[in-house]
Amino acid sequence: MCRAARRCAPHLLKRIRKVRKDKGCTHKKNSKVRSDKGGKHERAEDTVQQPCVEWARSRDLLVVGSAVAQYMGGARAWKRLQDKGCEAGVADILILEGGVLGEHGLAVEFKAPGAPPPSDEQAAWLARAESKGWRSAVISSVPDFKKLVREYTGNFRARVLLQHE
Repeated sequence: MCRAARRCAPHLLKRIRKVRKDKGCTHKKNSKVRSDKGGKHERAEDTVQQPCVEWARSRDLLVVGSAVAQYMGGARAWKRLQDKGCEAGVADILILEGGVLGEHGLAVEFKAPGAPPPSDEQAAWLARAESKGWRSAVISSVPDFKKLVREYTGNFRARVLLQHE
């Protein structure tokens, strides 16, 4: 056995396999089989977010999606991401365009219809963005997103003025 057997990965794996074999580990037996095994693992709000991003980009808006929302790694990897500027609670997309009312940008958090409200981290991040001059919103449908962006960019206001003339 290796001098550092307690820390040596190959020896740890052998010990784990031996314990599972000796105790008759049921880990695999009791785990659920995913209905989408082998396919993409989509979140419910993806069905709202993807068409919204496509629509915004088709209007030549500068849109950035948050990779943090998709993170599913370990603690060390998360620490490295934090050191690079990533943080929990960041909105799903950021529109890096100024608004007609002087906002610096638009932060949008997508939630599936009927989903729980934003987490504490998400709500805190959105509030922080607003305190810095950004507009933030929680959206659950494509029409709501389009209306929000039109209001934010001024297209909605221009269309309303034209209708009343």
